[in-house]
Amino acid sequence: MDDSRNHLPAPAGAADGLQQFADAIDEAFWLADCASGRLLHVNPAGERLWARPARLMFRDIPAFVATVHPEDVPRVETWLAAGWSGLNGDYRIQQPDGAVRWVRSRTFPIPDDAGRVYRSATLSSDITEARQLEAQSKQMSRALEQTADAVMITDRDGVIEYVNAAFEDISGYTKAEVIGRTPALLRSGFQEPGFYSQMWQLLLNGLPFSDVFINRRRDGELYYEEKTITPVRDEQGNITHFVSTGKDITRRLLAQQRLHRVLHYDAMTGLANRILFVDRLGQALLQARRLGLAVGVLHVGFDLAALFGEELGRVTEERFQGLLAQHLREAVAEGDTVARLGRDEFVILHKQALQAQEMEPLAQRIMLEFAQPLRLEGYELFLTPAIGISRYPGDGTETEELLHKALLAMRQAREGGAHYAFYRPEGAAGGHYTNG
Repeated sequence: MDDSRNHLPAPAGAADGLQQFADAIDEAFWLADCASGRLLHVNPAGERLWARPARLMFRDIPAFVATVHPEDVPRVETWLAAGWSGLNGDYRIQQPDGAVRWVRSRTFPIPDDAGRVYRSATLSSDITEARQLEAQSKQMSRALEQTADAVMITDRDGVIEYVNAAFEDISGYTKAEVIGRTPALLRSGFQEPGFYSQMWQLLLNGLPFSDVFINRRRDGELYYEEKTITPVRDEQGNITHFVSTGKDITRRLLAQQRLHRVLHYDAMTGLANRILFVDRLGQALLQARRLGLAVGVLHVGFDLAALFGEELGRVTEERFQGLLAQHLREAVAEGDTVARLGRDEFVILHKQALQAQEMEPLAQRIMLEFAQPLRLEGYELFLTPAIGISRYPGDGTETEELLHKALLAMRQAREGGAHYAFYRPEGAAGGHYTNG
């Protein structure tokens, strides 16, 4: 290397050994005279960091300050108020092409034989990448802390190392209470058997796991969390951590449940409405076709118009409807569906109708439920239902067809003074099979 490139004019007796050492290291180095403030030597690493040859480098403090980023000049000038020995810290410089680099400088005083400081040696490192990583880390930390999703980081054994503010808000636990523990403290006991073993099987094979967790807050309240857990690998591909992000969807699920109830259940009685009944009847028909079973539909009609006028009022009728629904539920078999179609019309889906005669016990139980008067708020109400029955596959194969034929059978039973009737086509021999 040409000495004129990296050596500045130096007084006799300059420390040749120190210069040789400095030229061999990767950190930027310069040697300065404390009395004049002028540089005596700059190593090749210094030329590379400042992107200038030694002869064009700063030769004194003012020239050095000219290379510092304008925003950092006030701080650096404060350091250098007492000379080069004060240059200790992080700052930015600008290279000739406008590129900005972060630098960390440390300055060491060099005393003479009498103990007086007459020179200073400065070592400077390029910390640009480290500062960028630090900035990215801070940005990521702020993002994790400010996101609305609950974030948890565990080691490979599931021990919690980090949770964010949203986790604290959702779970009720503080960071101090969960760091060092496992997510098992959130378990409610309501997940299906095998849920967690399936989760760990996927995670330990390097696959993400997503599902809805039924967790328990610190105060014991249940909440539903829509969560995704992702394995984190190191440079060798080994799983070292797991990161989970989750949303509290309790309110959303409750809203969906309320909407489902509004859409599928009768508000007055709590029974299924026509929409839900048709859906369940359709499912029952699919199963019956596949397994060779039979399905029965019973249309139960009451004559309530004569019972409820202005005297009883709407509130009493609503309570009576609830009592009526209760009696119908008690009459049917487990697995049957009772629905309210109108003010005084109900339908029942009966899945155990293997033969027509097997429908009779259900019809008889319904009649028995209403053999005694219904008592409500001092009133005794006598009701005699009329029941029409249709069956799959004999009376039809579609939902609306079976519903319509059960309605026709109910009307025939009422007109004929019978308690119940099985559907028979108009004009068929024997007409409707009835029981009076």
